[in-house]
Amino acid sequence: MINVKDLSVILGERSVLEGVSIELPESGIVVIYGPSGGGKTTLLRTLIGVIPEVIKGDVHGRIFPSPKDIRSKCVYVPQEPWFSVATPYVWSEVSSFTNLSISEVKHVLQRFGLEGKLYRTTHTLSAGELHRIGLITAMASSYNYLFLDEPSSYLDRENALALAEYVKEISDSGKLVIIVDHNLGLWKKYADSFIRINRRVIYTEPSYVDDIVEDNSLRRPETVGEIVGRVLIKEFRYPGERPVIKDLSFTICAGDIIHIKGPSGSGKTTLLRLIARKARSSKIHIELHRSVCYVPDNPLLYFSEPTPLKEVLGRIDIMKEFGIDHIKNVPIMRTSSGERRRIAIASAIIRGHDIILLDEPTVGLDLENKIKVLKTVVKAANIGKAFIIASHDPLVETIATKTITLGGSNG
Repeated sequence: MINVKDLSVILGERSVLEGVSIELPESGIVVIYGPSGGGKTTLLRTLIGVIPEVIKGDVHGRIFPSPKDIRSKCVYVPQEPWFSVATPYVWSEVSSFTNLSISEVKHVLQRFGLEGKLYRTTHTLSAGELHRIGLITAMASSYNYLFLDEPSSYLDRENALALAEYVKEISDSGKLVIIVDHNLGLWKKYADSFIRINRRVIYTEPSYVDDIVEDNSLRRPETVGEIVGRVLIKEFRYPGERPVIKDLSFTICAGDIIHIKGPSGSGKTTLLRLIARKARSSKIHIELHRSVCYVPDNPLLYFSEPTPLKEVLGRIDIMKEFGIDHIKNVPIMRTSSGERRRIAIASAIIRGHDIILLDEPTVGLDLENKIKVLKTVVKAANIGKAFIIASHDPLVETIATKTITLGGSNG
């Protein structure tokens, strides 16, 4: 059992956790949820000593066993999949950190829709594929505690369900799995308990998730305008691989919100990167008549300023729309993953770009903050900005003027 008593954590000048007291069992599935920036990831990092040993901060309260002892029994999978990969190939990543044979690695890859990826270089994988590799490695390890931060965020529904079933098998073997996630519906069938964190802790019953409903106030843009770009891709493939994108064409209009969807690894991120580069070859023709901005799934690759206020050029009004005005002077490196994502999108909207490419913009966001982001996207589309959004989130489709399904039919 892990016992936390009166835990408070201050990062810089920001109080992230205040007087948190929880008891975690020796085995089972515990789901932690709450608003973006509410301290969920901070709790996991503090339990294993990343805070304050790696990320400096003031920690007060009692954790038993000690973070050092917890760390010796624990594997932690961060919500940012690019931080969890250490080797250049899929086979080496899984086999280096587990006792699985190559044949066993092949079997588990197939279970998670990664068949044929055994010898793929890890740097060419999508965020969703990287995330699944990290989860597979963690769950196949010999550690007693598994801390999974936003494990379903980059997964399509089929892979999310496969993950939940696998996690249940792991917990039934006597392990403790602590999950930070906004997708409560996925875990209702499997979780033993739910804990809500927003600086402080509230225990909730599984039935509570029935009260969490989708917002139906989202609306598509009112009109679309002139054509501002065209995309024609006869074929694109990585060296030695089958085609990732084939026979795809569409136009981009002012005011468009184009939703790119499809299974993890189907080429959504690849498509955004090709458009951002305005790629041209005998098989690819990208034509853009307006300025373009690409916000990648790792928002840290986007930023050019040290604080949110500077990143959005001092626009407090846009910060309020995104619910990030309370962190205006906090160093971006000290913000949560969901907060960084909102900062990056706000920055892209106010910097004068006409075509904005967003890769998984709602990952790591609770429902309330998803709604804020998507409503602001619609507001910007109504004044002529065009958006191309790669996302698994069904909420994105509710505001889309066009939907393109990779690995399936277009609409």
